[in-house]
Amino acid sequence: SEWTSDSSLRCHVAAGTGSSGTVKVSLLQTLASVTKLFSYLSPIASSSTPTSGAAIGGPALTVFGSNMGTTSYSFRLRLGETACVSSTWRSDTAMLCAVPSGIPGNSATIVISGGSENSILSQLSHSFTYNIPEMSSISF
Repeated sequence: SEWTSDSSLRCHVAAGTGSSGTVKVSLLQTLASVTKLFSYLSPIASSSTPTSGAAIGGPALTVFGSNMGTTSYSFRLRLGETACVSSTWRSDTAMLCAVPSGIPGNSATIVISGGSENSILSQLSHSFTYNIPEMSSISF
């Protein structure tokens, strides 16, 4: 923190995630407390890879974007209404989703959710499609 004048302070906020922060000013005792004074930027999903996969689920889907935090936090990924088998933080710009099983041919929206009410923070529409199985041969 830095005292800039009789009426202002400059604070350096630690990296983090969440919707709002409280600032307390103290000098031997608490002089002031202000809630919801600042907020961190919400995560934004911008692309993903791969764009399709087996209906039985399986390999990891990487979701790219921004503001995904500096450490593992409670952001969660899902495909439409189905939660990923696991959501793993990789960096401020990438998260992994262990793809859950789905209906062949369905296209799913990738959703980043979080917070105490698990609210939707970002969506990437129709960004993953479950493959329709193909028959390669028939034996009698």
